[in-house]
Amino acid sequence: MAQTKRGKTAKTARNSASVPAAGRASPKQTRTPRGQPKPPARRARADGRETRARVLDAAMQVFARDGFEGASLRGIAQIAGIDIATLKYHVRDKAALFAEVYQDGYEHFQQALGPLLLRMPLARNAEELVLEVRRLLERGYDYLEANQRFVRLWLFRLLQGPREVLEAEETLRIHVMSLIEAAVAILRERGLVREVDVPVLALIMITALPTLALGAQARPGLLGVSDATPRQRFIDFLVDVVRRHVVQLDGGRHPA
Repeated sequence: MAQTKRGKTAKTARNSASVPAAGRASPKQTRTPRGQPKPPARRARADGRETRARVLDAAMQVFARDGFEGASLRGIAQIAGIDIATLKYHVRDKAALFAEVYQDGYEHFQQALGPLLLRMPLARNAEELVLEVRRLLERGYDYLEANQRFVRLWLFRLLQGPREVLEAEETLRIHVMSLIEAAVAILRERGLVREVDVPVLALIMITALPTLALGAQARPGLLGVSDATPRQRFIDFLVDVVRRHVVQLDGGRHPA
């Protein structure tokens, strides 16, 4: 009987030891009774994403305004509303931050224009090719209007004459050039375009277009005076250039 009593006493003591003191949670208790994660953990993750989004937005603004060389992490942190230590927690250095902003802007550019560029070799004749060019320019103009900060960032970087080309810039340049070269090669083989210098054509597409678009917006009479909107004058002007100097209007006719 005494042994039974001592066994019950020991069991009670063990159970008592396993219960946290009143008003104090067990260190291992990480979930609510229903098994859901604690709200503070979700809030911390959400705060981290929001902070990173502010950092990228502030970086785009500063790089577009000051260029890569003129931008500073301290200035980006100030616009993002955080201290420099928090900024450095989210990014390694200025080059890494610029590469991420550049990559993000390029991905939006590719999503907007890539599908139309890939459609161009499907044109059955010169008239259809000119129509595809017009669609590409329309989409390009709308992209430029909606993403002027990235366009300014890119042009600033180009005009600034960087001391070194960042890996992200070279990778994206090669990718764009490959797409253009492939499209032009197919169209040339089918007799729909003239013999053109592909690198020069690519340079026109990715530098002259945004320059003309921004210039036409700043000075509406740059491309001539008419009742058409700046968007329409810009598109008509470039379509005419492509029609006269790139498209082979007397060849490449194939049955539907």
